Amino acid sequence: MSEQLSHLLRRIVREGGIPKDEFDFGQAAPEELGLAVKDGAVGMAGNVDLLDESAIRNALSPSADAWLRELKVFLAVDSTNSRMVAAAQSAPVDGCVWLAELQTAGRGRRGRRWLTPFARNIALTLGCTVNQTPPQVGGLSLAVGLAVAGLLQREGVASAVVKWPNDVYIGDAKVCGVLIEVVIRASACDCIIGIGLNLDLPESARTGIDQKVTDLKSQGITPNRNLFAAALVSAVVDAANRFKGEGFAAMRPAYDAMHLCHGKQVRIVQGNQTHSGQALGVTATGALRVRCDGKITEFIGGEVSLRPCNP
Repeated sequence: MSEQLSHLLRRIVREGGIPKDEFDFGQAAPEELGLAVKDGAVGMAGNVDLLDESAIRNALSPSADAWLRELKVFLAVDSTNSRMVAAAQSAPVDGCVWLAELQTAGRGRRGRRWLTPFARNIALTLGCTVNQTPPQVGGLSLAVGLAVAGLLQREGVASAVVKWPNDVYIGDAKVCGVLIEVVIRASACDCIIGIGLNLDLPESARTGIDQKVTDLKSQGITPNRNLFAAALVSAVVDAANRFKGEGFAAMRPAYDAMHLCHGKQVRIVQGNQTHSGQALGVTATGALRVRCDGKITEFIGGEVSLRPCNP
């Protein structure tokens, strides 16, 4: 179905719009995909800054450019993460970066849906091979979140913070999610790093999201999408390279200092159980230490959720 949608989007980009009765994509209405319907035609909503492979390549940092092996931009795709996970079953994906203008089945942590309206936000997946074991890889999502929050601060968002285990917030609202999936090989792990970051999330796309969300536009920041995508890839590649060389332990102090809930009372939801306590910091492998009823317990990101902190 994404191939059919890609064909329709190519026509819209090329022709400036198509008659609504020719937009034959039964899974969703055009408005749900971030498109506009006016005078019986389906077109792009406002000024669209399409991603361009050459522009992104040319703006990468030297280290990211040296690391990059493949860069793809999809007009529409079900999920860049799902496709790269499938590709990693037969060949290493280290050095691959795939971006999507629109995702029809983007996924967040714990199976949540991550919306990507056409040409509004950044949805990308990077492949990274690391020599650590699966338990040690847990800190990579924290390292990536730290890199994203640092980039946002450099872009002028002083209130950008991380929220364990793999979210980036602006104030008390989510702006970015990180999803890492691992394909285990004989001597290494292929880590598929998915990032969804809201640059401009229209109100129509926020319907049904079960948490408070925000975007950079709300902060008065409207970066060039190609330059921002290049800066994001560069920041994540630097973080991944540092993780491969040092692990997460060296990043712990910076993470704790930027963590939304550090030192605060939190609720941890683990299956049907809820634990309340004080967040004390993270471990060298990315687990969250929480003092519950006088006892310090370590929680692993894949099995629990950290609920918003108390005021």
